[in-house]
Amino acid sequence: MKRKLLFSSLFIFIFLISCAPGKVNINNIEDIDFNIEDIKLSHSYQLKDPHVEIISNHSDLELNEDFKILVSLGIMESSGLNIKDITKDNNNIKIHVNSLYSEDNLQLAVPQALINVDKSLFDMPLENYSFEIINDNGHLLDIKLDMNDAISKVESHFKLKANISPDIQLVKQDESLVWIINYSAIFDRSTPDLPLVKFSAKINAMDGSILDSDKTLISNPIDNGLIVNIETDNFILYKKFLEASKDKNAKEELWIYDINSKESELIFTSDHTINSTQFSPDLSYISLIESCDNSSNLYLIPKKTKKSLKVTLSESFSPDFNLWKSSNQLVLLERKDSKTKICQYNVENDEISDCIQINTQIHNLSYKNGNYIFTEKIGKTLNKRIYFTKDFKSLDYLTNGFNPEFIDENNFIYLQDNEDSDTNYLNIYSLNKRKNLYSMEGYIENFQVLSKEDISFTEKKDNYNYYILSKLSLKDILNETPGKVETEFISCSISNRVFYNKNHDLFYLNIDLPFEHRYKHLTYLVDSIEDIH
Repeated sequence: MKRKLLFSSLFIFIFLISCAPGKVNINNIEDIDFNIEDIKLSHSYQLKDPHVEIISNHSDLELNEDFKILVSLGIMESSGLNIKDITKDNNNIKIHVNSLYSEDNLQLAVPQALINVDKSLFDMPLENYSFEIINDNGHLLDIKLDMNDAISKVESHFKLKANISPDIQLVKQDESLVWIINYSAIFDRSTPDLPLVKFSAKINAMDGSILDSDKTLISNPIDNGLIVNIETDNFILYKKFLEASKDKNAKEELWIYDINSKESELIFTSDHTINSTQFSPDLSYISLIESCDNSSNLYLIPKKTKKSLKVTLSESFSPDFNLWKSSNQLVLLERKDSKTKICQYNVENDEISDCIQINTQIHNLSYKNGNYIFTEKIGKTLNKRIYFTKDFKSLDYLTNGFNPEFIDENNFIYLQDNEDSDTNYLNIYSLNKRKNLYSMEGYIENFQVLSKEDISFTEKKDNYNYYILSKLSLKDILNETPGKVETEFISCSISNRVFYNKNHDLFYLNIDLPFEHRYKHLTYLVDSIEDIH
């Protein structure tokens, strides 16, 4: 990511009077050769005054390293700008510009130019230079509140707190300049239960007065806690984290939320850490691993009684992961160093059998109809080796990636980090053909297998702190039908932990609160996807 060094600069606007032809040469003033890489009218509005920024790809900015100069003229009515010349007088750099005006393209904006300069003329550390913008004809607008000031005023006055940037515009209304601010979702701190609301406001940019506002409730939180598993049409499992006190150790609680009755119930309490919570395929049991320092315990919780049952295991076997193969059979993993011990546990017989140890530490295990896929860590890279097996005796290496999950017994989905950029890939892989059937590049955070026919995925919006939830149809991909595969937009989101319920067209947001509060995580149910657009 580019590192930006900001320098205090003296900015002067000088209106020049035409003079007789000719040019006075001053010996210590040097012209700096430059070329313009880009000119744009920025609507980010973060800089209401003129500003110069040095941009470099390197962490330590030295004279022999590449750098560029970003010139911002401040908020004004403009159609662009022209860089006339750049001069150096000792340690003072003067950038002479003209603002451009065209009735066909006159905008309220921040004219900006990204400039490459002749670095050979810079003979001192860059922080020793001052930069001066001389604009022959530009007129800054009389704005009291810049964009950040307007946002801070709205959030402070209405007791709101956001974890995303709002949509914001600067417009002319009558003789005033007005900030129009819209939040698709924001926390309302004026009430103790912290509801999510859609909010909009108009602020006079010239005197700071609030002209108008509107607030619409999106959702009250279901509860505090972190979602650890979800069966989208029926139940949600979530953990609560309790603070330690003088009399009690820190505790974790496991709760179940009934999606149909909209009721929550405590089903397990631990003085240690609750891991690997799983629903059995018929939803009759919930399994979990309780991790205690160097040991662990396996528990089964019948959904009817909600009474936890501790499974007696050999003292030499301490699993840290469990996965349901069927409604009465669990796969248990004990992962230590670079090895994994795998055992089968029969719920009906209360017996452990078929134990095997492999010289691989398994991650991200997925199972479907007799087939397993799992990953093996490769150094410190995000991508891991993905293997296929039926019995853990014969391991078949497939590809590199992470978080593989079966769609059906013959196909799975996985993510793959693009090590040459900030992006990654969402891939659909065929076991029968041993190849990817589909690959999509983006800023993909996670995915959810909805059925054999479609998946949903969450993608971070580039350069913004919000997310897009979309749906991808798998029918044409799995059938390898020629033609363009298209995704369907579902909703925007202020969290990357989104759980979509396709049958009821609603979703759950698990959100880390962006401010100090007695709770760290809250879960919200959004009944209509239109509410958060």
